[in-house]
This record gives sequence, structure tokens and C-alpha cells, in this order.
Amino acid sequence: LARKFVAFRFVAIHWDKTIEDVRLLAIYEVLNRPWFRRAWVFQEASLAREIIVQYGSFEVRFEEFKRVMDAVYSLGSSFGISERRGLAFDTCGFEMMKLIQEARQGSLETHLEDSGTSKGIGFLPTLLRVLRRVDAFNPRDLIFAFLAFQNDEGIRSTKESYQQSPEDVWLQAAEQIIKTSGSLDIFAALSGDTPRQLRLPSWVPYWSDCFPYSRPIAAPGSRFRASRGLPHIWKKQDPQKLVVQGK
Repeated sequence: LARKFVAFRFVAIHWDKTIEDVRLLAIYEVLNRPWFRRAWVFQEASLAREIIVQYGSFEVRFEEFKRVMDAVYSLGSSFGISERRGLAFDTCGFEMMKLIQEARQGSLETHLEDSGTSKGIGFLPTLLRVLRRVDAFNPRDLIFAFLAFQNDEGIRSTKESYQQSPEDVWLQAAEQIIKTSGSLDIFAALSGDTPRQLRLPSWVPYWSDCFPYSRPIAAPGSRFRASRGLPHIWKKQDPQKLVVQGK
């Protein structure tokens, strides 16, 4: 009853809008909830045996909720809503649900069989796909929240890890990704000379804003090969420098 009263009051305030407008605004409000932007949510939802979406006293299975949102998106497209508007563009939740669904189905790394690397293709593609959609109060969690998706990278999270500086955590993660993948495809996450709050070597991605222009320069599944398919051999080095061979 309380929910109906609030909805009625909302309609009364927006008396110039149709009931369809009000319902669509409600969907946008749900999909822009801060929950969808939490880094840990992706791991929790992707690995859970079953997901129940609860909003107030309303409950629905994740799969059903996703189908409804897809239907709303398709309906908007059929009415000629631009691809640069609508649920996919104006909400954080629509794409996050898609990423969660793909991770649950094991298809987050589709089209990566021609990656040019023999291992280590799980962690970096996950970061490239998800990080531009999430935030974390603790910058270390932009790495630690995704460790379950590793493929032999060997990055660890312990109580002692949270005593390290974010710079050390991010640098060590970048080093492990390069070492275990044998490639430099991590360069797809570099953000050029954009201002940084942390002091990091230029070869280490600034994980909290590695895509200042909305998307990575090369998305997972693209033909981007920083090493042209040649194996990168890690050399002991000054932590501020990355030693590479090339011409």
C-alpha cells in the first residue's frame, strides 16, 4: 500500500507525463542504483549459484529481470530511440547485467582464442570489460575484486596486501599480467598522459580511470597485439621501467 501511495504521488507530481513515461523513469532509476557500480558486486553476482534481485519487497530471479530489461531495450530500439541514448547509454546497470550474465555463462572471453598468448587471458580481459563500469572505495579492490577470474596470473590478496600502497598493488598486478601472459596487451588499458593521483610508472595502467575516453583502445577479442604475437620476455629491471625489445 505504501508503495502504491508513493507511486500515485509520483504520478501526481509529473501530471504532464504519461504512465509509460513514469514507468520508464522508474526503470532508469533502478538501473542507476549505486549497487551496479560496486566492483565487488560483479564477482559476487557472477559466482553465485543463484541470484535474486530484491528491490524493496519486490523479488525476482536475475534471469527474469534481465529478460524484462532486454525487452524494454528492444522496444525502445523498435521505436527508433538512438543507440546513443536509452538504457545501454544512460544507465550503468544495463551493461553490468550483461557482463554478469556473460560471466555466469562463461562467455566473457568469447572470440579470444586468437589472443596470441598461451595463458593469462582471463584476468586482463575481465578488467578491460568491467572496470570502466565500476568504482571501489578502496583503490586496491579494483584488482582484488577480480582475482577469482585469474588464469595463472598468481596475484594474491591477503591481510598484508591491504597494508601495501595502492601503487604497489597496481604495479605488482601489471607485472604479473605481463609475466604470465608473455605479451604487452596490457597496454590497451593505458590512459596516456591524463592526470593521475597516484605516482605510477607510465607502463602501469591507472586502474581507477584507465579508460578516460569511455572505452579501452582495444577491447577483448580485437586484433590488437602490442607485441605482434611475439612472446615478451620479462627482464629484471628498475620497477619504474619496462624493458622491451623491438624496432
